[in-house]
Amino acid sequence: MAARRLPCIVRPHVALEPRTIVQRVGALPQFRGGAIIGLDGFMGAGKSRLAELLGHASGSCVVSTDRFVALRNGELSYPSRLAYGRLRLALCKALKSRRPVFLEGICLRAVARRLPAKPTAYIYVKLISSVGLWNDGLDVED
Repeated sequence: MAARRLPCIVRPHVALEPRTIVQRVGALPQFRGGAIIGLDGFMGAGKSRLAELLGHASGSCVVSTDRFVALRNGELSYPSRLAYGRLRLALCKALKSRRPVFLEGICLRAVARRLPAKPTAYIYVKLISSVGLWNDGLDVED
């Protein structure tokens, strides 16, 4: 099943408690037991922290692709560095809980192409700088 675009659940510059985000995401049909919700975004954007908060607030499992990096040096792309056998096992174990699973990491759509179970929805996490600009790792404060 192809991932569908989620409606905007968070407006820019509006801080929400994780439980509020879970309630809004949880009301969507994509967020059923066994669903995988992907959190993608640039490194340092806050994906891991958001996934941790959402997982805790909803009682869901969180699988972070960073835990499965097998090659740390070289010129391979991030998706090529992962130990997919271990990642698949962790994802299957999380799905057995019959609760939604938050899968987070960079290049997540490329990673998901190599997994047997795909996210039913994606949340793209972007960092907003202190001056209100989108920040994808560039130093926009100067």
